[in-house]
Amino acid sequence: MKDYLLIIFGPSAIPMVPLAFLAVSAILNVVLDLVCVLVLDWGVKGAAIATVFSQFVSGVGIGLYTLQSSSRSSAPAEDCKWDKHNLGTILNLSVMTSVPASGSVCPSAGHWQMPSALGII
Repeated sequence: MKDYLLIIFGPSAIPMVPLAFLAVSAILNVVLDLVCVLVLDWGVKGAAIATVFSQFVSGVGIGLYTLQSSSRSSAPAEDCKWDKHNLGTILNLSVMTSVPASGSVCPSAGHWQMPSALGII
């Protein structure tokens, strides 16, 4: 969601707005990483929780800013309804773009290896 809302600001006259949200998200992620990993001793799970939470906060912030300031976000009431087909398409595209970009790793033979199109590296 956050990436789609950032697209709205692409041609914007205020290029600092998306940059500010991304900077806040990055700083929050670093702080939460330190708290979750070092203070709470959650390890990799803590880093993942910190990343997801900071991205969520950034997405909510961008969404609220968009609703308050963008005339493009004010759609007619009849267009503001859930459509299962459109939601399925959005989720499909989101998964297709986020999974390859995640840089996920998989455990194999007791150590972590990076998957690739040619097999395990």
